Amino acid sequence: MKLNPLVKAISIALLSAPLVATANTELEQIVVSANNTEQSLRDVTSNITLISAEEIAEKQYQTLADALKTVPGLSVKGSGGLGKATSVYLRGFESKNILILVDGMDMTDPAGLGGANLENISLSDVARIEIIKGPQSGVWGANATAGVINIVTQKGRDHSHVALEVGSDHTRKITTGISAGNEQFDFNFNLMSLATDGFSALRPAQESHASFEKDGYQQNDVSFKMGIQPAPQHRLETLIKQSSGQNDYDSTTNPDDTTNSSRFEQSVRQLQYLFNSPVWNSRVHISQNSLDRTHIGYGSEYHGLINEQGVQLGRRYGEDNFMQIALNHKEYLAETTYLPRGRFNNVSYALTHSHHLFGSLTLNESLRYDEFDRFDNAVTGKIGFRNLFTSDVFVGANIGTAYNAPTLSQLSRPNPEALNPEKSESYDITLGLYGLEVTYFDNRIKDLIEYVPSPPPYTQPYYYKNAEQKVISKGVELAYKRSFDALDTDMLLNYTWLSAKNENGDDLPYRPKQQGSLALDYYGIKNWHIGLETRYIGEQFATTYNNDDAEGNPYHIDIGHYFVTDLKADYQITPNLSLYGRIVNLTDDAYTENVSKATQTTANYVYSNGGRQFFMGIKGQL
Repeated sequence: MKLNPLVKAISIALLSAPLVATANTELEQIVVSANNTEQSLRDVTSNITLISAEEIAEKQYQTLADALKTVPGLSVKGSGGLGKATSVYLRGFESKNILILVDGMDMTDPAGLGGANLENISLSDVARIEIIKGPQSGVWGANATAGVINIVTQKGRDHSHVALEVGSDHTRKITTGISAGNEQFDFNFNLMSLATDGFSALRPAQESHASFEKDGYQQNDVSFKMGIQPAPQHRLETLIKQSSGQNDYDSTTNPDDTTNSSRFEQSVRQLQYLFNSPVWNSRVHISQNSLDRTHIGYGSEYHGLINEQGVQLGRRYGEDNFMQIALNHKEYLAETTYLPRGRFNNVSYALTHSHHLFGSLTLNESLRYDEFDRFDNAVTGKIGFRNLFTSDVFVGANIGTAYNAPTLSQLSRPNPEALNPEKSESYDITLGLYGLEVTYFDNRIKDLIEYVPSPPPYTQPYYYKNAEQKVISKGVELAYKRSFDALDTDMLLNYTWLSAKNENGDDLPYRPKQQGSLALDYYGIKNWHIGLETRYIGEQFATTYNNDDAEGNPYHIDIGHYFVTDLKADYQITPNLSLYGRIVNLTDDAYTENVSKATQTTANYVYSNGGRQFFMGIKGQL
């Protein structure tokens, strides 16, 4: 394996810098996604990355995709700016293998081909983002093959804020929130409105996006979360989130396309009862995720719905040990202009156990059985251990199985054989040492659901099948945190080496073999914070069916490697008022993340990144 300049720099930094202890408070952070219950981070064996509300604000992340770009093992593929289709790859597995949740609610698009619509998930009311890597179907069920990303929203507290932001391409954004609470009652209300003229989503490979019409985007979000505590240990909680927006986009070969746009409306509702005592805890919940999307240029409409009900009962015993049982029901419904109404049901039974041995050794186990009425049932599970030698030194490992369910869009096609879930087996091993974490992972998926295009003369419909193929993904993740107190500087360094291949040993598209990031945050000037973030994306290639081959065979199009650097700063005018700004793509690099059309191995049309962009804003809070 050849080492590029970034890897060499990483190695020098690690070898030359003395290792210092990180704050023990990191291990006391609370997470809920790993085992579907609240736990401190020290009691979880899974490989986890946490992104707090403070980090989101300081680093000025706009969307979920922005926040994920520097997470080890994750890579992002965009399609031309805000609101455009976005894909995320985790440890070599694509978006459909990553379960996206909001407060534990499934955000999967039931009418889509798998996964949530990441491009529409804003971060205006987020308390933290929990990224749990590795197979999580033993806890969460379908579509958690590569991992789970749970967005935990803010609870009520005595806090209010408003922020105004403007930037390149006539971008305007306002966010405001009002929040209050006491021991009996709390609420949190948030409003976000974003609009931008945008830039051309598509451009010829050798030309600038500036020569073509702009593809705008607008989105409005409203969220309301309320909790009532009628008696000690009892809590009623409700969450309502409403998102709507309109997105302009280009067809595959026309950067000046003005006919294509889409509208969406998404509504998420949850009502739950929580009981929490020193020994027993329980949760009863109902939720609904409703999504409507209209593609104006194509005259098509989509409607998707996920209804969910569940109950959990847990018992704590000893010190930080617990056992939990859960019963859950999900109903998936979808209807589109061109496809018949589809529906399937899922009933699951899950058992989770977490306990300590010898004081320093933690074991996590889970087992889950899922029943489906449209395809084969599934049994999945995971087991992991974590041994904490000191507060700064640990070793951990996890092994598990998972599955991906066929989507309603796939099930609606005239498939010659009944579709069944894709199945996976994975494991990882992590060593933690004074702020440095190194993880080796190995993932394997089989029975992949494969798209079968219509052959010429295209008189037969396309369909899907469980193919005799698999994906083998393995690699190394490195994350290192260090505070240079003498320089008033924090450093976060990440690196990933990845090998993602099919059963024939062929590399898979849009999976960079190497990628890394370096973030430096400087606090040495009174009332100032200055941040520099550099991301390196290594060699990768794209594929597209939009090419000159009459058979529609995908070509491999090399899209090279690139660096992207963002500069960010904020200034605290008063304790309640601050100014902030950022420069995105500081060096104005015309890099390529995604290809639309190619002639053999040469890209003709690619998706734009917008070039260098400037943003500034003002924020007040009480």
